[in-house]
This record gives sequence, C-alpha cells and structure tokens, in this order.
Amino acid sequence: MPNPSLQAAFNDSPLFAGLTPEAQVLRFEDGQSLSNRADQEESVGLVLRGLADVWCIATDGTETLLNTARQGDCFGIAYVFETTGMQTRVVARGRCEAAFVRRAVIRDLIWNDPDFALRYHELCNRKMQFLLGRIALLTAQSCRTRLAAYLLLNRDADGFIPMRGTKDELASRLSVSRAAVYRELNRLQERGLIEQIRHGVRLADPNALKRQMFDDRGLSKDGSPSDKNQPKEK
Repeated sequence: MPNPSLQAAFNDSPLFAGLTPEAQVLRFEDGQSLSNRADQEESVGLVLRGLADVWCIATDGTETLLNTARQGDCFGIAYVFETTGMQTRVVARGRCEAAFVRRAVIRDLIWNDPDFALRYHELCNRKMQFLLGRIALLTAQSCRTRLAAYLLLNRDADGFIPMRGTKDELASRLSVSRAAVYRELNRLQERGLIEQIRHGVRLADPNALKRQMFDDRGLSKDGSPSDKNQPKEK
C-alpha cells in the first residue's frame, strides 16, 4: 500500500516534483540525528512529516543553526557528487519522518532526465543564495544588524516574516542571546520600523530598515564604506 505522506512530500518537493524514486523511509524521535548512519550519508534526504534542523559544525565544535527543513524540503543535495560525508548535522525537532534516496539514483536522474537536472541545478543555486544570506547574517557585528538582515532576507511580498518556532530558536539562528533578540525587536518596533504581530513580524518600512542596517555597519546603500567611516584629510 503506497505511503500517502511519501507521495505528498514528493509532490511538494521542488526537486522531485511528483517523481517517486525508490526510497527508504525512516522515523525519528526528537533530538535524533538524520545524518549519522552510512546509508543516510550516501543519500539525499526528504522530509515527509515534522521538522528537521540543519546545523553547521565549525572546526572548534561550535554549532550554528543554518535552516529548518519542512515537508518537501531536501537535505544533502550538495553531496550528490561528493565521496565525503556531510559536513552538517540534521536533527529531528520533535517526531520526524524522512525518506532517503540514494545518491546513485539522483545521479542517474540528473544524467537521464533533463527536467530533473534543471530542477537540481535551480535548487542548488537557491541554496547557494541562501547560504550567502546566512554568511551575511553571521558576519554582521551587532545583533541589530543580524536581525535586520534576517528580516529583510525572509520577508514575503507583503513584508511579513513568519516566526516559526520560539525566540530562542531565532536567537540560535542569529548566534545571539534571546535577551538581545527581544531588546532589538522592541527597539525596532519603537522606531516604527517593524510591527510585531501574531505569528510573525511585519516590516513597516523596509527601506528605512535597510538604511538602519547599513548605518550600523558603516556602509552606504550600495554596500561600500560610507564617507563617515573614511579618514579625513588634514
């Protein structure tokens, strides 16, 4: 009997788009790793139900939350042509179910299905853009700048940013303290730049928030050093 959650996830996946290759379905409890077994290392994962947090592990052992995968989201696609193990750690948040498609199957689809190959490269490009955004967040010096960048990067067409999870999780994403997140959200609201509403934040003035971010980093609007931070001639 077909697995309805498996079919639904493959349908929702921007990579598989309804294709249903042979996959191993596994269930995980809260805190269990989705990426610590040899067969999982050799596969691309697809979340069927629940949530899975993707953590980056630095050489000193520090972990940074990169993203949260939901139904239809894939993880491990950057390693399809790699022989090494994943350099990230994927952990179930609550009960989670995932399907694992072996890398060899993905490679065959790329070689033999032009539409799939195009979707694969498009998804890789989107992930690259996402990681560039994360780098911008993590290299920002202040909590305010990191928060502003996060809000600008994750807003929809109406300027709404859904707050999935708790403020603790947002703080973890930004690598700052929860107190700092609360303080800066309240400060941005007091300045009229954002509005904290149920289940999220709405940007009242995205351009003003962007100017605030550049001012805090000492940059002009195009990202170059601003005049006020240049040495003055004597």
